[in-house]
Amino acid sequence: MEPDPGYTFEPMGKYSMDRSTWQRGVKYYVDKPEWEASNIWQSVPEEKKGKKDMAMYSQKIRVYETGIENDYINRLRQEVCLTHLPSSILY
Repeated sequence: MEPDPGYTFEPMGKYSMDRSTWQRGVKYYVDKPEWEASNIWQSVPEEKKGKKDMAMYSQKIRVYETGIENDYINRLRQEVCLTHLPSSILY
């Protein structure tokens, strides 16, 4: 089983192809060659590739993007928690 393609939340290096999750619209970036070679991308029917609702036709994309959304939500929670801690705890 091959690993899922890598992603970042900001464009950097090879991660420059922008995408958005289908359900929540979280913006993320992938490496185009890695993405296009992945089983996730290959699971999309050819006639649906590039369409905004293509995740409707691929459970693999929905599962992958749900993981991205969960990662994003957890990062936001951490940011909120850190900004609400008293400074004496942080230092």
